[in-house]
Amino acid sequence: ARPGGNVTGITTMSRGLNGKRLELLKESFPRVSRVAVLKRAANPAATGWFKEMEVAARSLGLQRETCEFRPCR
Repeated sequence: ARPGGNVTGITTMSRGLNGKRLELLKESFPRVSRVAVLKRAANPAATGWFKEMEVAARSLGLQRETCEFRPCR
């Protein structure tokens, strides 16, 4: 609404875009066979997102590896 303003937050967890992201990756790097995805261990909201990512990866012949992390405090 205000061009030139500051961005205060962004997320990559847009459901429905996982397949497209993986398609672009596969198109850009045709020999890719495995994809690593970082997941914050304490984020239960990401469950559906990761299931969607798995389905999309499988349909493209990619193996998805999930790497969980916990932020340092």
